[in-house]
Amino acid sequence: MAVVLRPALEWPTLAVAAAIYTGYGLLTLNYHSLPWWLVLPAGGFLLAWHGSLQHEVVHGHPTRWRWLNRALVFPSLWLRLPLEVYAETHLRHHHDQLITDPLADPESYYLSKRDWARAGPVRRAVLRFHNTSVGRLLIGPLVSLLYLNNNLHYMHHEAPGAAWYRLPGRWRVRRSEVLAANGGYRYSGYG
Repeated sequence: MAVVLRPALEWPTLAVAAAIYTGYGLLTLNYHSLPWWLVLPAGGFLLAWHGSLQHEVVHGHPTRWRWLNRALVFPSLWLRLPLEVYAETHLRHHHDQLITDPLADPESYYLSKRDWARAGPVRRAVLRFHNTSVGRLLIGPLVSLLYLNNNLHYMHHEAPGAAWYRLPGRWRVRRSEVLAANGGYRYSGYG
C-alpha cells in the first residue's frame, strides 16, 4: 500500500460535510412543503453521501484528529448502522488477504448456494435487483456512494489513506499500469 501525506485539514471533505448537513437540515425543515418525489430521492442521496463521509472518517479524514473526525459523523444519519460497527467491518474488508474471495469479504453481497437457498424469495429478489445497474442506482444509496466507480475503488484499496478527491488523479496517472496488471479490465460505469 502506498504512503499518503495528508494536510491537517482537508477542505474539500469539510465542504462536503457542510453540504450534507445543510442539505439534510433544509430538507428536514421543508419536507412538508415539497413533493414526495423530490424529498425521497434527495433524502436518499444525502444519506448515501453521508455514508461516503463516514467512509472517509473511517480512513482518518478530514482532519488529523480521530475524535474530531468521529464527532463530524456522529450520530449516523443512516440510523441503521452505527459508525463503530461500520468501521470495524470496513477495516476488516481492507485487511483481509482474501479480498477477492467474496465469501471472505465482509462487504461482499455474494451468497453461497446454501445461503442463497435459505435467503427466501423476497431477499433473493432484492439481491438480484441490487446487482443490476438500475438496482445499484435506486437501492444502492442505502449502502454507500463509492461503488459508483469501481476503478476508483481499486485505487482506494491500493492507498486507503488517500482522500476521495485525490483518487481520480491517481487513476489518471496510473491507468495504463493498472490496466496492464489486470488484463485491461476497466469498468466504464453504470451509464
